[in-house]
Formats: sequence, structure tokens, C-alpha cells
Amino acid sequence: MWGVLVPERSASLGLDPLMLALFLLVIGISLCAGIALVTRFEQYMPTSSTLRLGGPLMALSIAACFLTLSLPVFYIAGIFTGIAAGLLEAGLNTQASQWEQQSDRRGMSFFHAMFSAGMLIGALVITSLFKMNIMVSIGIIAGAVIYGLGMMLRSQWVRDPAPSANTSDATISLNKAIIAFLGLLIFISTLIEGGVVDWSALHLHQYHNLSLEEAGRPVLMFSVAMTSIRLVGDRLASYFQTHLLLAIPMLAAAVVMTLALYSGQPTIIIIAYGLLGLALGNAFPLIISTAGRLSGNKPLRQISMIIACAYFGLLTGPALLGLIAYMIDLNMTILALAGLALVSGIACLSLPRILKPH
Repeated sequence: MWGVLVPERSASLGLDPLMLALFLLVIGISLCAGIALVTRFEQYMPTSSTLRLGGPLMALSIAACFLTLSLPVFYIAGIFTGIAAGLLEAGLNTQASQWEQQSDRRGMSFFHAMFSAGMLIGALVITSLFKMNIMVSIGIIAGAVIYGLGMMLRSQWVRDPAPSANTSDATISLNKAIIAFLGLLIFISTLIEGGVVDWSALHLHQYHNLSLEEAGRPVLMFSVAMTSIRLVGDRLASYFQTHLLLAIPMLAAAVVMTLALYSGQPTIIIIAYGLLGLALGNAFPLIISTAGRLSGNKPLRQISMIIACAYFGLLTGPALLGLIAYMIDLNMTILALAGLALVSGIACLSLPRILKPH
């Protein structure tokens, strides 16, 4: 939803690329603060309470970001949006990772497919409202009310994970080197994802003069691709090695996106965004799933650092890309995404060697 609304928010609030980058940085830092709160006070606040608190807070703050015409309110609401996102993401990923360990089944890709489905539904709703000339605020308020009330009233949807009987079995130590490597991989992957969501529509609108409706298409294409590949990601992970599932699509997407940008054709660029979505779809869930398995039956506090890297990349990375847009141009920003995909693909090829027991 946010990616489709970037051009509208920029026009309504008079945001230039640097101001938009600062807003993304505010959200990213606040999100990491939210994750830190969860890991620091986990013994005082169970996961279910964290989720029930984060849900309504997210609904209120994100609605304020989308509807306000006041620049100070926009940034203040961004702080609370980031904190709420940190509470939700830390809690949800912890539950999903522990479920995988306890059931000895893969399910992280399907879990994250639900995230992608949310992005897709939000983008479809906002794009449709633009097309039908209906006030976008109606969709935003309706979505916030449904989500906020759902998280508060249907508390049985979120359950605290059952404690493990054995807390000493760890297959490979999730040491600092492995945490740093997995954190770097997930940082790059989510940075690219955030870059597509936050800058693709603005790039096509300003650089290629597409309408607001047409400029939102890459976000839709990207979301459809990510959702589709995540729905089958757990099955693919059962047949193919993790490093190949990560590296090969990423390298291919880097090449296609570079060629698309040099062609200068908006239609080809939109298709390239779809291919990039296929490459990135399983990056987050596969990396988090790998970290969860490496943690054995130990508490999952260690992998919270990797989750923090992920969301720091998702929200603060685009802010760094905004500096490129501000100092050079938007086309170079999107080209940087292709370069990062190439770096990520090459790094993923070394994953087996990094995770090899010593």
C-alpha cells in the first residue's frame, strides 16, 4: 500500500527525495528500537501481548501517516509506525521460527507469503480507488479499523510458543560470524525489497512520466511475484539447496533489471520488477529459517539480531537509496538495486562454506 501512495504523499506534503529518505530512516530506526524492546523485556511481556499491543498501534499510526497533511504529524506517526512494526515482526517471526523447530516442518515461506499477500491486497485496493476516483482515505481507514479491532478482539489468533524441554541441542553454533553473514545477506535482500516498494512508482512517475495509476503497477507486479513464489517456497526448499534457491534467481534478476533500465522502456522495466520479486520472494524466509534451525532449542533471542538487520535494510536502506536519487537521479537509484542483487547472488553462493561445521 505504501509504495503505491509514495507519489501521492510526496505531492500532498511537498516531499523531495531527501525528506522522503529521512522519513524512511525514522521508521527504520524506530522499528529496530521496537525489536530491541521485545528482546530486552521478553520475560515481562509474552509474545501474544506484544502482538495485541503492536496491532492497534500499527493501525493508528500508519493511518495517520497516510492521511495527515501536517509534516510534523507525518514524521511523529512514522516513529510510532516503526515501533509497532518492530513489535509485530519480532513476535511473529519468533513464533514462526519456533513452530518450525517444534514441528520439524518448513513453513516460513508460506508464513511470509501472507506478508506479501497483504502488500498485494493493499496495493490493489489503493490502485483501484485511484482508478475509480474514490477517496483513498476510505480504504485506509477501513483497513486500519479491521486490522486494529481484529488484533484486539480475536486474541486466540496469536498464541505464545510452548517452551522447549531441551535447551541444549544446537546443531551448529549460531556464532557472531554466522550472524553477521546472515545479517548481511538479509540486509541486502530487504534493502532491495524496500527500494522497489518505495522508489519504483516514483521513478516511473517522475522519470518516465507515467500516471499515478500506471506508476503503481511495478509494486503490484513485484507483490504478485513475491506472493506466488513464497506460496511454493517451502516445497522448493525440500528439493533444492538453500544457497541455489537464493543465488541463481538473484543473479538472473540483476542481469534482467540492468538490461531493462538501459532499454528505457517502462513496460520492460515493470516486467523486470516482477522477475526481481521472484528472486527476492524466498530470501527473507529462507534466511530466517536457516537461523532458526541453527539455534537449535535455544531461545531465539540470537536470531532477533538477524531480524533487526532485515528490517533495518527494508526501511533504512531505501533512505540511503534516496540520497542517490537526491545527489544523482532516480534512474541511478534503481540501477543500484540491480547492483545489490548481483552482490547478494554472489554472496549466497558461499553460504554452504560459511555454515560448514568446524
